[in-house]
Amino acid sequence: MRLMRVFLVLLILLSIISMTMQALFSTKEVYYTPIHIQLPWYESVYSPSAIALKVSVNGGIGMVTIRDIELNETLIFENVYHTKIFSFVFPHPGTFEISVSENSTGSFVVVLSPIEVGFPRSNWNSHLMILSFSAFILAILLWRETK
Repeated sequence: MRLMRVFLVLLILLSIISMTMQALFSTKEVYYTPIHIQLPWYESVYSPSAIALKVSVNGGIGMVTIRDIELNETLIFENVYHTKIFSFVFPHPGTFEISVSENSTGSFVVVLSPIEVGFPRSNWNSHLMILSFSAFILAILLWRETK
């Protein structure tokens, strides 16, 4: 019984520490260098967490595409005429591809500026479920011990 209580207390502490570290993760800790894209080409970018971004595209005329490499799905198409600024969200940690269509003209510079950094909702939900379940089982064990 004692070992079970120690295990549950450690699980609760780990969940609280993990959630605290995720909450303290800020936009100052994420920095992307400007991405220079020549035609027709692409560049990949790694995102350490889910991030809301301001995307600034400067350069030529054409279509810029952002694609999730892991899920193999296109997230956004944007037509660019010399300059375009739009908001975008990397939905989860992982690698994403920024590409320029073949019929575009000129070279492009893409600047990614983090607006808000956070972890996916499923990550928070799983932490809360583990924390709740562990606290509930610990409460039952302590209640049974007092009787």
